[in-house]
Amino acid sequence: MLDKYCSGCGARLQIDDETKDGYVDPKALNRDVILCKRCFQLKHYGKFKTGTETYSTIKMIHENVSLNDVLILVCDVSLTLTPILSHLQELNRYKNFYLIATRYDLYKDYLKEEKALDFLVKNIKDANLKVSKIYLLNNNLEAIFEDLNNLHKDANLCFVGLENAGKTTLINRYLSIYYPNIPLLTKSLYPGTTLQPFKIQLTDTRYLMDTPGIKSNHSMLNKIETSVLKKLQLDKKITATSYQLFKNQAIIINNFLVFEYLEGVKQTFVFYSSSMCDLNRVKLENVNKSFDSLLKDYTLKTNKIKSFKDLTCYDIIINKKTKKDIVIEGFASITVTKPGKFKIYTLKDLNVFVRDSMI
Repeated sequence: MLDKYCSGCGARLQIDDETKDGYVDPKALNRDVILCKRCFQLKHYGKFKTGTETYSTIKMIHENVSLNDVLILVCDVSLTLTPILSHLQELNRYKNFYLIATRYDLYKDYLKEEKALDFLVKNIKDANLKVSKIYLLNNNLEAIFEDLNNLHKDANLCFVGLENAGKTTLINRYLSIYYPNIPLLTKSLYPGTTLQPFKIQLTDTRYLMDTPGIKSNHSMLNKIETSVLKKLQLDKKITATSYQLFKNQAIIINNFLVFEYLEGVKQTFVFYSSSMCDLNRVKLENVNKSFDSLLKDYTLKTNKIKSFKDLTCYDIIINKKTKKDIVIEGFASITVTKPGKFKIYTLKDLNVFVRDSMI
């Protein structure tokens, strides 16, 4: 091991084992900005390799962040990882605790800013997180940074984020505005790019810390191939597709998901997903055959699902007469307007849950 760290992912550099994190060609050690082989290939060739080492993000924060530092939690505005938020209550000990909600631009065609903020406030409260302020990112990043700098001048900053929430992008933007001479971090569409806590010295008395994304093992982000994930996330917005369904009808979304309507009255369902996805309405009695016959037509699909029998079933019952979202973590959500009984078929061990409707 060397006493140097990768400027991209934060891994400690080493020249001994090319199969382990932090490997760097000895010839690169004289460069002003050193990237490990993994980050170099990601930056210059778009090749992504999952890291082998893990670090407890919460433990790292407790070891390196003082109670007077500024802790910034970054998460997707849709909060598709809502169940994970309840595991972050240990962060309440930090008095300067803020939330920046990203990717509002994906939903702004369907969701007013005021409602998005109300949704965030409710979910943060339900998760028992005591943040000092919630910022909704909507072409106002410089104003957010100015506000934080005015509130906590010269304080150390620590960014913590749910995986793939855009944390590294925010840090790079902060550096480019206030510290343009400091090298930017490696960023990508893939979860797990940042491997180790990485401290960036801003001034003699102030630093910024990046941390590995908090991983959900039950998210679609960590279940499908990186090549498929990259295509799904090339969209600049989420597509809303509406269907009026009777009971005993189903919607098939590529080979990722099947939504079955088992019991209830005729109602409208809205599917929020990537525009790369193909949606097909079929009769419930034909869903197995239809799913298998459609497989050959998809340009985008996961190799983990070869037929309908490879899918895992999740039962959903909604009794209340209020709009609800059925969320498939890291992939899509389905807005339901009336009570009913449903089945979701998708990959094994995913987090599928019901929440109050965001939109």
